Amino acid sequence: MTAPLRKHIGVVLATALTFGFMSAVPAYATESPSEPAVTVVEETTSTAQSAETDVPDPEAPDVVATEADVQEPEVTEPEVTESDVTESEVTEPEEPTTPEPTPAVTSSVPKISGSAFVGTKLTAKPGTWTEGATLRYQWLADGAVIASATKSTFTIAAAQSGKAISVEVTGSKAGYSDTVETSAATLRVMSFATPKVTGTAVYGSKLTAKPGTWTSGTRFAYQWYANGKSIKGATKSTLKLASAQKGKKITVRVTGSKVGHPTKAVTSKSTTKVAVAGRAKATGSALVGSKLTAKPGTWTSGTKFSYQWYANGKAISKAQKSTFKVTNSQRDKAITVKITGKKSGYTTVAKTSSPIKKVPRSATPAISGTKTLGSTLTAKTGTWSKGTKFTYRWYANGTLVKSGASSKLKLTSSHLGKSIKVKVTGKKGGYTTATTTSKATANITYPSRTTPSGGSWNCPAWAPIKGNASSMIYHVPGGAFYSRTNPEECFSTPRAAEKAGYRASLR
Repeated sequence: MTAPLRKHIGVVLATALTFGFMSAVPAYATESPSEPAVTVVEETTSTAQSAETDVPDPEAPDVVATEADVQEPEVTEPEVTESDVTESEVTEPEEPTTPEPTPAVTSSVPKISGSAFVGTKLTAKPGTWTEGATLRYQWLADGAVIASATKSTFTIAAAQSGKAISVEVTGSKAGYSDTVETSAATLRVMSFATPKVTGTAVYGSKLTAKPGTWTSGTRFAYQWYANGKSIKGATKSTLKLASAQKGKKITVRVTGSKVGHPTKAVTSKSTTKVAVAGRAKATGSALVGSKLTAKPGTWTSGTKFSYQWYANGKAISKAQKSTFKVTNSQRDKAITVKITGKKSGYTTVAKTSSPIKKVPRSATPAISGTKTLGSTLTAKTGTWSKGTKFTYRWYANGTLVKSGASSKLKLTSSHLGKSIKVKVTGKKGGYTTATTTSKATANITYPSRTTPSGGSWNCPAWAPIKGNASSMIYHVPGGAFYSRTNPEECFSTPRAAEKAGYRASLR
């Protein structure tokens, strides 16, 4: 109720109380609030009477009192509450109100757990939000949306290599406005690979660490391990296996680092146990008909061996024993043997011998020439590898009588009654030196004919028969003309003389 209305009602009530009755309530709705018109009916009876009957005299004249005729008494304005006036009498207009703002979903800045490596799963940790809020996720790479990456976890792919990852979380709830929060970005994504160890796990050999493909510009550090224990000073990309690593498994840890990227350490798979393998060797002479033997050397105890022989690098059929007999098929070829050692838990190791010099093409020499005193013998080498150079050693009944580069031997009286042999040695660069021996000749004898030496009238004792070339008559010792004959030829026997065309003297 407004203040003017309350004042107007108070005036009316006060007037009614002054005259002792309230016969009517003036119609003030059309009057000016500042000059209210009040109609008063004059009182004809005492107050007490009026109070008893509470009915005015109908014959009494109407008296209309104006403000000038009636002095408004001082009246204390009674307190009038809204309950004294019904809604039908007064309707108070509503005051205008400002709408309250819609509350926003409360939130936290999300965090990312996990490391920024290709293949690694990251997890968004949203923190505390308005209870009942629905959270949506969007992963970002360098601030750009990653397609279909809308879960609370995200596995980094190669496409994100080199980029910083963040996650955007949106909270929604009915009656609340959405709230969006974005995490801090990770370090830039690092690509990495599991390193590999190349080389053979054998004592004395060299192993090499191969890091694989990492983010371009990555710098690497290395640490080698034996049975999981770091090897002191082994911090290079290669490792030469020493005695301390025998029988142990080897691994290498590769640590990759780059500015702005996370550092990653990855360990290779382990090798088999480090084996001890000896130096394969083939012994014997690489000559046709000779036997070669494979020597493994020292290996890890309990190692079992297998063998394969080769000629010029090609496996020789059925040559799979520790020994091998050289045949003509291997002539002019280099012989090697591969020894393979196996033991459970260890690397299978194959060792190939150094090649033996090539097998020479050789032949047994032959001796040509008459095997009689005064003749010259010649050694015939036969067919050898092209370019072979020869030396010769001559023997009479097994005793060396001559050696050198000459292939000839002049028979002298020292050779009479003895058999002759010759040994031929052939040499050629890259080939095995070969020596072959001829068959022995028959014993050296005197020849059936000869010429007297120095114009002598006498024939040698081993050819006493004198031949007269002018008459073609031969003379035997004791004949009539023997001592008077100056021979042109001497014969060992009459048959030899006759064979030469001579006839016997008649006396």
